[in-house]
Amino acid sequence: MYNQSHENQEVNVPHHNAPLSDISMNENLGDTVSSMISPHSVEIEELQSMVMAMHLKETAHYSCPDYLARQKDMKHNDKTLVGSTDRHAISGKRSLLVDEFCREQICEWTFRVVDYFKINREIVAFSMSYLDRFLASYDCERKTFKLAATTSLYLAVKMHETRKFNNLLGILSDLSRGEFSVRHIEKMERVMLRSLNWLVHPPLPSCFVGHFILLSSRQSRVKPKIVRNIFDMACFFTELAVFDYHFVTKRPSLIALAGIVLALNTMSLEVLPSTSRTAFLAKIPRISPDLKHDSDEVTDIRSRLWEVYQRSKECENDKHGDTEDGNSRRISTSSPVSIVSHT
Repeated sequence: MYNQSHENQEVNVPHHNAPLSDISMNENLGDTVSSMISPHSVEIEELQSMVMAMHLKETAHYSCPDYLARQKDMKHNDKTLVGSTDRHAISGKRSLLVDEFCREQICEWTFRVVDYFKINREIVAFSMSYLDRFLASYDCERKTFKLAATTSLYLAVKMHETRKFNNLLGILSDLSRGEFSVRHIEKMERVMLRSLNWLVHPPLPSCFVGHFILLSSRQSRVKPKIVRNIFDMACFFTELAVFDYHFVTKRPSLIALAGIVLALNTMSLEVLPSTSRTAFLAKIPRISPDLKHDSDEVTDIRSRLWEVYQRSKECENDKHGDTEDGNSRRISTSSPVSIVSHT
């Protein structure tokens, strides 16, 4: 259980004075991605409608601005800070602000927790979506950022994990090594839900991958085993995207398409001839003019994803194995470490 001595500890939970927005809990479109590429249980027209609905959601409700750029501009232009007489305090405050490295460390911590407790890894993408969109509304110093990250994970597990956990709040409080009590997390949960306008069902890149591949495989002659390999590799690339702040502003559908193209590129021509690749990509629905595998934005995303992959431990591991087997790479699982040590 959590440390009772920290129950009354002060934590800078941001206040939100706006009234609670109308609940708009959007329907979760589809089952988990793993089940989406199983057998022909859904008609093509229905899948296309799902993809269109997901696209409308990602553009209308779930986009995220470049909030770190805004924070940098605020620090640069903040006249009250510049005019302050306590310049040491100013420097300390700035050094405690969140940056890309902080976010990457929190993402790694979240993956470790999820892997340790054998939770669906898509939970990390949900959690980071909550955290990023929350930070688009609030500027947090690092301690509050860690509380928000812990709360985001709690929300994601509560909303999207099928398994039930006894005392999940207590577990997450323990992982903070007493820095945050259960009450802190519960209070931050209310703040975050208001900030997010209760929009807690973002369409994930991996979900777009599942729908795109299911649609393409239904209308192409690619063997089911190869389709599964494409799916596994594409989902691996979407997991890499969760780590990198560069993708926060990118639409999940475009990340998914870039991941599919990279997955196809990992396969030899003997396994998947160029004509089959072209036909496979051609079957992806054109739900918007820029949803093309050779568009400038998808090309940019694809290049960045490949750079992230080349810097990853998985890339080094893959040099000693077959990169065409299609098995999703996984960050090594180990005991979850305290969130305190990750920022």
